[in-house]
Amino acid sequence: PDYFTGTVRKKMQELKGNAGRGMVFPYAIAKTYSQSDYTSTFQGQWATGNSIQTPPRLPVGVSGFAAHTSDVKAIFTISFKSEFPAGEKIIKVFCDKTKNDYTLKICSGDECVLILMDTLSSQTPYIEVRLKKLSNNVVFELEKPGQSTSCFKLHGISIENLNTGLLYHNLGVGGACFSALLYQKYFENEMPFIGADLVICDWGGNDFMYKNRVEPQLESIMIQTLQRIRKSLPNAVILIPSAQDINKKGKNVTAAKQYAALARKVALENNCLFYDWFVVSGGSRSMYKWSEYGIASKDNVHLNIKGYQLKGNLFVEAFLNSLNAYKNNLNPSSLLLNNGMFYLKDSIINDSLIPNIKDSIDQQTKFKKTAKKTAKKRTFYKVKKGDTIAGIARKNRLTVRQLKAYNNLKGNSLKIGQRLILSK
Repeated sequence: PDYFTGTVRKKMQELKGNAGRGMVFPYAIAKTYSQSDYTSTFQGQWATGNSIQTPPRLPVGVSGFAAHTSDVKAIFTISFKSEFPAGEKIIKVFCDKTKNDYTLKICSGDECVLILMDTLSSQTPYIEVRLKKLSNNVVFELEKPGQSTSCFKLHGISIENLNTGLLYHNLGVGGACFSALLYQKYFENEMPFIGADLVICDWGGNDFMYKNRVEPQLESIMIQTLQRIRKSLPNAVILIPSAQDINKKGKNVTAAKQYAALARKVALENNCLFYDWFVVSGGSRSMYKWSEYGIASKDNVHLNIKGYQLKGNLFVEAFLNSLNAYKNNLNPSSLLLNNGMFYLKDSIINDSLIPNIKDSIDQQTKFKKTAKKTAKKRTFYKVKKGDTIAGIARKNRLTVRQLKAYNNLKGNSLKIGQRLILSK
């Protein structure tokens, strides 16, 4: 819902200028959650499809969604939670414009623009209008002659400013797998007009989480996805992040580490950037720590709002550090080579060097009170015959390191009847 991407967008636009909000979609039509900065409503009969479905129920556009209507009259509204900056706005409605006699009226505040779709050129996959300013509400009204058989097919709406700066589109649907892009029928037609300089392929978790394994065909799917992106955007840089540690229904999903290794391999062999979020966020079994400090959701699969904001801040920091290193000609003395990849010397290069997540929280956010409130009440365990440090830790959703730290243990030996602290 844009908590992570919204943080990145805000931080980068503060530094580089605000070129617009980017792609939005009336998620109410699709009966799914919206992004965090706006809501939507609709009227009329609509059918929808999205890229979590394989294949989608309807051919989807670059947003990962599609909404179709054949009603004589239909409406949808996008309502933003905060004011837009002053200045003229460009609205691009990505849709199928062929053989269509709908009229589309776009209204915001006191300003309305009427478009006759059967008069439009098909050279671009979107309808473009300009508004002198944009209020919080943008209303899209569709109407066609009663005898018409036309169908209006919406793929997304991009909201852009005239001034230069950074434009960040958050595309796709939560829950999708890496193969989702391969099912987007209109991708090659629409992506060149997005014109991205950088594409971040932030999939992965749904590919390994449910079966706790990385399927053999995933590498091929990832490469096909990269090829499709490069076909549409030959000059774009592609970044592949690894996925965070996950606990599914109380059990740690060990395949997150396997996927991180695969993402690194695919990035290296296909000339992509790589962001090792699995390691940066703490490595194996680190989701327990995120939960302990109150920045993970209750399902231990996702983060909460504060967690995603922290993730966004860490990503921006890493991205800007990398740009600065590049501007400084990548001084070899400041780099380490590990598994064929270069890292800054102060970077984490394997998951045995687990970063202190609490320090990150203290430095970048004010979550101490939240951490105290969400910390578990102190509980204890009495050692029984056959118990081991690793076994007790696993049963109580702790790392061996945590269990030892709680009890000031130096080695792995235990005594029957010994009382262990299980939480701070």
